[in-house]
Amino acid sequence: MRLKLTLARASGAGDDIVVTADAAASISEVAATIQRIDPRTGTGASPVDARALTLRAALPGQPEPLILPRMRPSARPGSAAGQP
Repeated sequence: MRLKLTLARASGAGDDIVVTADAAASISEVAATIQRIDPRTGTGASPVDARALTLRAALPGQPEPLILPRMRPSARPGSAAGQP
C-alpha cells in the first residue's frame, strides 16, 4: 500500500513523505521504519522501543488527531486471529 503522509516534527515543521508498505505491516512497524530512515534524525536519535511508536491521523472536522492503534487486530494479546 502507498500512503502520503505529513511527518510532524517536534519543532512544529512538517515534511510531506510517501510511504510504501506491505498491507500486513502494523502501524508501529511503519512508524519505526519512518523513524529509523529519517535523514533529519541522524545518528544522534535516542533509541526507542519500536512497539511504542504509532501514527496520528488528522481527520477533517475533528479538532484533535486520532491516535492509531499500534498493532494489527489479529496481533492483539488475547484475540483470535482476525478478530479484534
